[in-house]
Amino acid sequence: MKPTRGKPKKWQWATAAGFLLAGLLLLPPFVPAFLREKLPHIFLSVGLILLLATIFQNVYYKNLPIDEQKERDREDRDERATMVHMRSASILMDVETGLMVVLLIVYGVYWDNWEICSLLLWINFFRIFAIEFIRWLVNRKY
Repeated sequence: MKPTRGKPKKWQWATAAGFLLAGLLLLPPFVPAFLREKLPHIFLSVGLILLLATIFQNVYYKNLPIDEQKERDREDRDERATMVHMRSASILMDVETGLMVVLLIVYGVYWDNWEICSLLLWINFFRIFAIEFIRWLVNRKY
């Protein structure tokens, strides 16, 4: 998901809506108390901030002259910018994987908290599977 300077993309609206929906789904009383205490407030706050930022970006884009709007749309489709974004996303995923391994070691070995350790392990397995599945789909397409 590449950041845009032009008109907000559908994924930006969907991300804000997803955080808001996740925050609202964690509020009912049947959700365990340890999840209901802090997570809904974090998700709702992040969702509201993302929604306001996307609305601001949309209003700003619509107030630009037509030529400037076209220029920004062209910049969003630029191949070099896409390549740089893809490379930075790849490096960030490597750093994220390293951080997950460190957290697994800290929670599993030093703090003896196996519930969080197993949750982090499942999240890491899902991430790796999702990355490889998307890579497989993209290779099939091209």
